Amino acid sequence: MREDHFGEFDAVSLFCPRCQRPVKVNKKLLLILPGGDKYDYTCSVCGDSLGSKLDKDGGYPGVSFQ
Repeated sequence: MREDHFGEFDAVSLFCPRCQRPVKVNKKLLLILPGGDKYDYTCSVCGDSLGSKLDKDGGYPGVSFQ
């Protein structure tokens, strides 16, 4: 059986179309959902949204769904 060595990645930098270069990104929590937490990656220079990620593990501290 093959083991997943990498797990999940978080983006540190992405290409920004407005800035026309790779930039550092800020990761912001958008939604806490039963299926996982949704995050948005924004440009640290201009603030444009560059992408999003759904963390299926969820686990935002202090929140539980019953």
